[in-house]
Amino acid sequence: MLSIIGHLIGTAFRAFWRILITTVVAAAIGAGAALGLIYYETHQLLWPPRDQLTLVALIGVTVLSAYAGGVTMLMSEAVRALKEAASIAEHAVVAPLEAAGRDLGGDEH
Repeated sequence: MLSIIGHLIGTAFRAFWRILITTVVAAAIGAGAALGLIYYETHQLLWPPRDQLTLVALIGVTVLSAYAGGVTMLMSEAVRALKEAASIAEHAVVAPLEAAGRDLGGDEH
Protein backbone atom coordinates (compact mmCIF):
# COMPACT_ATOMS: atom_id res chain seq x y z
CA MET A 1 0.00 0.00 0.00
CA LEU A 2 2.81 2.40 0.85
CA SER A 3 4.55 1.77 -2.46
CA ILE A 4 1.37 2.65 -4.35
CA ILE A 5 0.99 5.95 -2.46
CA GLY A 6 4.65 6.76 -3.02
CA HIS A 7 4.24 5.97 -6.69
CA LEU A 8 1.19 8.25 -6.94
CA ILE A 9 2.95 11.16 -5.23
CA GLY A 10 6.05 10.79 -7.39
CA THR A 11 3.97 10.56 -10.54
CA ALA A 12 1.96 13.65 -9.59
CA PHE A 13 5.06 15.80 -9.00
CA ARG A 14 6.78 14.54 -12.14
CA ALA A 15 3.65 15.14 -14.22
CA PHE A 16 3.15 18.64 -12.76
CA TRP A 17 6.64 19.80 -13.72
CA ARG A 18 6.49 18.23 -17.18
CA ILE A 19 3.11 19.84 -17.85
CA LEU A 20 4.34 23.22 -16.60
CA ILE A 21 7.50 23.17 -18.72
CA THR A 22 5.65 21.99 -21.81
CA THR A 23 3.01 24.70 -21.35
CA VAL A 24 5.63 27.44 -21.12
CA VAL A 25 7.55 26.14 -24.15
CA ALA A 26 4.37 25.82 -26.23
CA ALA A 27 3.31 29.35 -25.25
CA ALA A 28 6.71 30.72 -26.28
CA ILE A 29 6.55 28.91 -29.62
CA GLY A 30 3.01 30.17 -30.24
CA ALA A 31 3.91 33.76 -29.36
CA GLY A 32 7.01 33.59 -31.55
CA ALA A 33 5.02 32.24 -34.47
CA ALA A 34 2.39 34.97 -34.07
CA LEU A 35 5.05 37.70 -33.88
CA GLY A 36 6.78 36.22 -36.92
CA LEU A 37 3.53 36.31 -38.87
CA ILE A 38 2.87 39.89 -37.76
CA TYR A 39 6.36 40.89 -38.89
CA TYR A 40 5.90 39.08 -42.21
CA GLU A 41 2.64 40.91 -42.94
CA THR A 42 3.64 44.41 -41.75
CA HIS A 43 7.40 44.38 -42.47
CA GLN A 44 8.05 46.16 -39.20
CA LEU A 45 8.87 44.88 -35.77
CA LEU A 46 5.86 45.55 -33.59
CA TRP A 47 7.02 45.05 -30.05
CA PRO A 48 5.15 45.88 -27.98
CA PRO A 49 2.12 45.65 -30.30
CA ARG A 50 0.68 49.10 -30.86
CA ASP A 51 -2.88 48.34 -31.88
CA GLN A 52 -5.34 46.46 -29.73
CA LEU A 53 -6.36 43.88 -32.34
CA THR A 54 -2.76 42.73 -32.76
CA LEU A 55 -2.35 42.44 -29.01
CA VAL A 56 -5.57 40.43 -28.66
CA ALA A 57 -4.53 38.11 -31.50
CA LEU A 58 -1.08 37.64 -29.97
CA ILE A 59 -2.51 36.83 -26.55
CA GLY A 60 -5.11 34.49 -28.06
CA VAL A 61 -2.53 32.52 -30.04
CA THR A 62 -0.23 32.33 -27.02
CA VAL A 63 -2.98 31.11 -24.67
CA LEU A 64 -4.27 28.53 -27.14
CA SER A 65 -0.75 27.25 -27.78
CA ALA A 66 -0.10 26.94 -24.04
CA TYR A 67 -3.40 25.12 -23.56
CA ALA A 68 -2.70 22.71 -26.42
CA GLY A 69 0.79 21.92 -25.11
CA GLY A 70 -0.40 21.46 -21.53
CA VAL A 71 -3.32 19.20 -22.44
CA THR A 72 -1.16 17.13 -24.76
CA MET A 73 1.40 16.55 -22.01
CA LEU A 74 -1.37 15.84 -19.50
CA MET A 75 -2.80 13.11 -21.72
CA SER A 76 0.61 11.55 -22.38
CA GLU A 77 1.42 11.58 -18.66
CA ALA A 78 -1.94 9.97 -17.88
CA VAL A 79 -1.27 7.17 -20.35
CA ARG A 80 2.26 6.67 -19.02
CA ALA A 81 1.01 6.56 -15.42
CA LEU A 82 -1.69 4.08 -16.37
CA LYS A 83 0.88 1.81 -18.01
CA GLU A 84 3.11 2.01 -14.91
CA ALA A 85 0.17 1.28 -12.60
CA ALA A 86 -0.77 -1.73 -14.73
CA SER A 87 2.80 -2.98 -14.50
CA ILE A 88 2.82 -2.60 -10.70
CA ALA A 89 -0.55 -4.33 -10.43
CA GLU A 90 0.64 -7.14 -12.67
CA HIS A 91 3.69 -7.76 -10.49
CA ALA A 92 1.57 -7.58 -7.33
CA VAL A 93 -0.95 -10.12 -8.65
CA VAL A 94 1.21 -12.48 -10.71
CA ALA A 95 3.91 -13.15 -8.09
CA PRO A 96 1.54 -14.64 -5.47
CA LEU A 97 -0.29 -16.65 -8.12
CA GLU A 98 2.97 -18.11 -9.41
CA ALA A 99 4.04 -18.95 -5.86
CA ALA A 100 0.71 -20.66 -5.20
CA GLY A 101 1.02 -22.57 -8.48
CA ARG A 102 4.48 -23.78 -7.54
CA ASP A 103 3.23 -24.87 -4.10
CA LEU A 104 0.29 -26.74 -5.54
CA GLY A 105 2.27 -28.26 -8.40
CA GLY A 106 5.16 -29.34 -6.26
CA ASP A 107 7.77 -27.69 -8.49
CA GLU A 108 10.98 -26.80 -6.73
CA HIS A 109 13.00 -23.93 -8.17
